[in-house]
Amino acid sequence: MSQLKYAAPYKIYKKNAAAQFVTIKPRVEDGKISKEGAILLEVAKSIGEKKFDWQNKISFAIGIQDLKQLFENVETPPR
Repeated sequence: MSQLKYAAPYKIYKKNAAAQFVTIKPRVEDGKISKEGAILLEVAKSIGEKKFDWQNKISFAIGIQDLKQLFENVETPPR
């Protein structure tokens, strides 16, 4: 089995807030995936010029099934 490569965190900085997307690798046990991976989204508000409140960030993981639902029908996403 070839080794999978994962992207480094992708960061977006704006005047009022910042966000970063981080890959959560799947958990593999005995050569099988025991838990699917996800994308971790973290968002922090600005507390000054080029400073962000990462101590009080909002974080949530977007799982594989959620991503499938989002991209199955981009024109009319699930509610």
